[in-house]
Amino acid sequence: MTDFGQLDEQLDEYDISFTFKGEDYKVTPSAEQVLEFHRDYYNARKSDEDSGMGVWKRVAPLLGSKFNPKTAKISGGILEQIMEAGATYSQLERLVSAVHFKYVQGDDLAKAYFETGELGKAVDILKQKRNDSRQD
Repeated sequence: MTDFGQLDEQLDEYDISFTFKGEDYKVTPSAEQVLEFHRDYYNARKSDEDSGMGVWKRVAPLLGSKFNPKTAKISGGILEQIMEAGATYSQLERLVSAVHFKYVQGDDLAKAYFETGELGKAVDILKQKRNDSRQD
Protein backbone atom coordinates (compact mmCIF):
# COMPACT_ATOMS: atom_id res chain seq x y z
CA MET A 1 0.00 0.00 0.00
CA THR A 2 1.17 3.52 -0.75
CA ASP A 3 0.10 6.26 1.64
CA PHE A 4 0.41 9.68 0.01
CA GLY A 5 -0.81 11.54 3.11
CA GLN A 6 -3.37 14.34 3.01
CA LEU A 7 -4.04 15.58 -0.51
CA ASP A 8 -5.23 18.98 0.68
CA GLU A 9 -1.85 19.52 2.34
CA GLN A 10 -0.12 19.12 -1.04
CA LEU A 11 -1.76 22.16 -2.58
CA ASP A 12 -0.47 25.70 -2.65
CA GLU A 13 -2.83 28.58 -1.99
CA TYR A 14 -2.69 29.50 -5.69
CA ASP A 15 -1.29 28.00 -8.88
CA ILE A 16 -0.03 31.10 -10.74
CA SER A 17 1.14 34.38 -9.27
CA PHE A 18 2.96 37.44 -10.53
CA THR A 19 3.16 41.17 -9.90
CA PHE A 20 2.49 43.90 -12.45
CA LYS A 21 2.90 47.59 -11.65
CA GLY A 22 2.79 46.88 -7.92
CA GLU A 23 -0.40 44.80 -8.11
CA ASP A 24 -0.30 41.14 -7.11
CA TYR A 25 -2.19 38.69 -9.31
CA LYS A 26 -2.95 35.16 -8.14
CA VAL A 27 -5.08 32.54 -9.83
CA THR A 28 -5.80 28.85 -9.56
CA PRO A 29 -7.53 27.46 -12.63
CA SER A 30 -10.08 24.76 -11.94
CA ALA A 31 -9.27 21.14 -12.69
CA GLU A 32 -11.82 21.29 -15.51
CA GLN A 33 -10.10 24.30 -17.08
CA VAL A 34 -6.71 22.58 -16.97
CA LEU A 35 -8.14 19.39 -18.43
CA GLU A 36 -9.76 21.39 -21.24
CA PHE A 37 -6.39 23.06 -21.86
CA HIS A 38 -4.72 19.64 -22.17
CA ARG A 39 -7.47 18.30 -24.42
CA ASP A 40 -7.20 21.30 -26.75
CA TYR A 41 -3.40 21.17 -26.71
CA TYR A 42 -3.42 17.46 -27.55
CA ASN A 43 -5.94 17.92 -30.36
CA ALA A 44 -3.97 20.84 -31.84
CA ARG A 45 -0.74 18.84 -31.76
CA LYS A 46 -2.42 15.77 -33.19
CA SER A 47 -3.82 17.69 -36.15
CA ASP A 48 -0.61 19.79 -36.51
CA GLU A 49 -2.66 22.97 -36.09
CA ASP A 50 -0.93 24.46 -33.07
CA SER A 51 -0.46 28.17 -33.67
CA GLY A 52 0.22 31.28 -31.64
CA MET A 53 -3.48 32.14 -31.71
CA GLY A 54 -4.25 28.67 -30.39
CA VAL A 55 -1.94 29.22 -27.43
CA TRP A 56 -3.73 32.47 -26.56
CA LYS A 57 -7.13 30.80 -26.88
CA ARG A 58 -6.08 27.88 -24.63
CA VAL A 59 -4.37 29.99 -21.96
CA ALA A 60 -6.93 32.82 -21.66
CA PRO A 61 -9.52 30.75 -19.73
CA LEU A 62 -6.83 29.67 -17.24
CA LEU A 63 -6.48 33.37 -16.39
CA GLY A 64 -10.22 34.01 -16.29
CA SER A 65 -10.13 35.67 -19.69
CA LYS A 66 -11.52 35.06 -23.16
CA PHE A 67 -9.62 35.37 -26.42
CA ASN A 68 -11.26 35.54 -29.82
CA PRO A 69 -8.75 34.26 -32.41
CA LYS A 70 -10.71 35.77 -35.30
CA THR A 71 -10.61 39.31 -33.92
CA ALA A 72 -7.62 38.94 -31.55
CA LYS A 73 -9.72 40.58 -28.82
CA ILE A 74 -9.13 39.85 -25.16
CA SER A 75 -11.92 40.24 -22.65
CA GLY A 76 -12.26 39.70 -18.95
CA GLY A 77 -10.01 38.24 -16.33
CA ILE A 78 -6.38 38.92 -15.63
CA LEU A 79 -5.38 39.52 -19.25
CA GLU A 80 -7.87 42.37 -19.62
CA GLN A 81 -6.91 43.78 -16.21
CA ILE A 82 -3.21 44.00 -16.97
CA MET A 83 -3.89 45.25 -20.50
CA GLU A 84 -5.95 48.08 -19.02
CA ALA A 85 -3.11 48.73 -16.57
CA GLY A 86 -0.79 49.32 -19.53
CA ALA A 87 0.76 45.94 -20.29
CA THR A 88 2.50 45.81 -23.66
CA TYR A 89 2.09 42.99 -26.15
CA SER A 90 5.51 41.66 -25.13
CA GLN A 91 4.48 41.52 -21.48
CA LEU A 92 1.18 39.82 -22.32
CA GLU A 93 2.94 37.33 -24.60
CA ARG A 94 5.49 36.53 -21.90
CA LEU A 95 2.73 35.78 -19.39
CA VAL A 96 0.65 33.74 -21.84
CA SER A 97 3.66 31.71 -22.98
CA ALA A 98 4.84 31.12 -19.41
CA VAL A 99 1.40 29.83 -18.39
CA HIS A 100 1.36 27.62 -21.49
CA PHE A 101 4.78 26.19 -20.59
CA LYS A 102 3.60 25.62 -17.00
CA TYR A 103 0.83 23.30 -18.08
CA VAL A 104 2.76 21.64 -20.92
CA GLN A 105 6.29 21.33 -19.48
CA GLY A 106 6.05 22.24 -15.80
CA ASP A 107 6.78 24.97 -13.31
CA ASP A 108 10.55 25.17 -13.75
CA LEU A 109 10.48 25.95 -17.48
CA ALA A 110 7.55 28.33 -17.02
CA LYS A 111 9.34 30.32 -14.33
CA ALA A 112 12.61 30.45 -16.26
CA TYR A 113 10.77 31.62 -19.38
CA PHE A 114 8.86 34.25 -17.41
CA GLU A 115 12.18 35.57 -16.06
CA THR A 116 14.04 35.61 -19.41
CA GLY A 117 11.37 35.92 -22.07
CA GLU A 118 13.38 33.61 -24.30
CA LEU A 119 12.89 29.87 -24.52
CA GLY A 120 16.54 29.14 -25.35
CA LYS A 121 17.77 31.09 -22.34
CA ALA A 122 15.16 29.43 -20.12
CA VAL A 123 16.33 25.97 -21.20
CA ASP A 124 19.97 26.99 -20.62
CA ILE A 125 19.11 28.12 -17.07
CA LEU A 126 17.48 24.78 -16.34
CA LYS A 127 20.42 22.86 -17.79
CA GLN A 128 22.82 24.88 -15.65
CA LYS A 129 20.75 24.25 -12.51
CA ARG A 130 20.71 20.51 -13.30
CA ASN A 131 24.49 20.49 -13.82
CA ASP A 132 25.02 22.45 -10.58
CA SER A 133 22.86 20.02 -8.62
CA ARG A 134 24.77 17.04 -10.03
CA GLN A 135 28.05 18.55 -8.84
CA ASP A 136 26.77 18.92 -5.26
